[in-house]
Amino acid sequence: MFAGEVDGVPVTWQDHAGDVQASLVFGAGVRDEGVDGLGLNHLVQLLVLESVSTEADQQTGVVDTAFTASGSPAEVAEHLTECCAALAELARDRIDDLAGVAAQADASDRVISLDLELSDPCRDPWASLLARRLGAAGAGVLRWPPVDYTDFTADEVRAHVAGYFTGGNAALALTRAPWPGLRLPLPSGERPVRADLVPVRPGSGWYEDEVAGPGLAVTAAAGPAAHLVFALLHRRVNQALEEAGLDCVATPWLTPVGTATALLGLGVQFSGKRGRDTALAARILWEQLRSLAEAPVPQADLDWAVSWHAGDGAELPEELRRILDRQGVTESLRAAMRLEPVAGAARAGLLGVCDSASPAELAAAAELTPAELRAAVASWLHTALVVVPVGSGVQLDGLARFDCPLSSYVPEGRMLRPSLLRKFGRGEERLVLAPDGIHHVRGDGSVHSFPTNDAMVVEQGKQVYLGNVRHGCLVDVGRLADAVTLAEVLPPRRLRRIG
Repeated sequence: MFAGEVDGVPVTWQDHAGDVQASLVFGAGVRDEGVDGLGLNHLVQLLVLESVSTEADQQTGVVDTAFTASGSPAEVAEHLTECCAALAELARDRIDDLAGVAAQADASDRVISLDLELSDPCRDPWASLLARRLGAAGAGVLRWPPVDYTDFTADEVRAHVAGYFTGGNAALALTRAPWPGLRLPLPSGERPVRADLVPVRPGSGWYEDEVAGPGLAVTAAAGPAAHLVFALLHRRVNQALEEAGLDCVATPWLTPVGTATALLGLGVQFSGKRGRDTALAARILWEQLRSLAEAPVPQADLDWAVSWHAGDGAELPEELRRILDRQGVTESLRAAMRLEPVAGAARAGLLGVCDSASPAELAAAAELTPAELRAAVASWLHTALVVVPVGSGVQLDGLARFDCPLSSYVPEGRMLRPSLLRKFGRGEERLVLAPDGIHHVRGDGSVHSFPTNDAMVVEQGKQVYLGNVRHGCLVDVGRLADAVTLAEVLPPRRLRRIG
């Protein structure tokens, strides 16, 4: 790859034949929005695309936001120039079309690039694990649905653009060298300084949550070993799940937490009614992680993991190619796959983090020995978290169960109880709406408190969930109250709706 600069913006490129592919990357991700600003990056993208004359795509991720385009050099240059000019205008002028764009926006589009369950992000196991580890900081906010875009003000949007969508916080990835006439007239600004995150729960353990399936996460040192474990753990878990007869799909994740650390893990989504044994699936996740720490993997497995990461993105498996050909998207996907390594290098240069292996990391990974990889995983085990759906009845050797802080004190306040039809077997379960927050009194008398400033209510159809953004937990309270009643005691924007 090659490096250069256009109008003060660093440019990374790699020469490929055909149309030019470009990605203008900004260091503005979901981790920068805050729990009450979720959706701002996506709204900025929509406002920009509303004002440009050229067609292109946009992507909102955990650590970055990007505008992408393809075509002739002249077409790509026009699009990039228009995007930059639109951002400069948003940072300084009135936003007359904010209400119209916000009202028409489909907030579900933003989660396409977040690797979460699109129809039910609150119940995604990876989002739960991020929230339990990080609380409302950084990527921990991924658990919560976005704010209603019509709630955002012009001042908020303008301040967000001025803080993040600047020439000092941007990088450009290209599939050819920059050419005369390529301009990036972005507003000036500095790269934001981010403090290191302090985990809400730094140790290990397992817990129950309102999730669709089990998941596993460890806090890993970012770099070559993490990328190898990403591939190896995924492969071993899939093999073990198949051998156990479970009808499910394991999805691997690697989410940057800081420049030196990442959360690495897997989640399981059941795809049918057969073999829905969540306790067994959770044990498989934990056992396969431990196996990587207990004995060195064969050198052949290490070699496979390196080659898996280094695979040529332009070459697609034959079965997948036939499906994509029928859909008419084969060439566009190949183009995107050619650009992705370059865009990843641009992100890494801009932010110091990346969720894909760079060429330098792959070279270093190829030098790792089986003993070194085993030692790396062993050093991460004390950070392992496992989440399982409520009522899974799991037992995991070496991991203790944990819960949110509980008390026995029931405060004074408005009492909400289940109807007689819903009360059976739940003891004296109820909610108390008190001046300091919402308190869930369980059937056994223990009290789980949701302080006002930390509480979140999520409504999805007839389901109502009560969450604590500081602890990352979520409780199904639909049998006790409706969302509108609970929202009366919450801060603004803390009632979120899905679907």
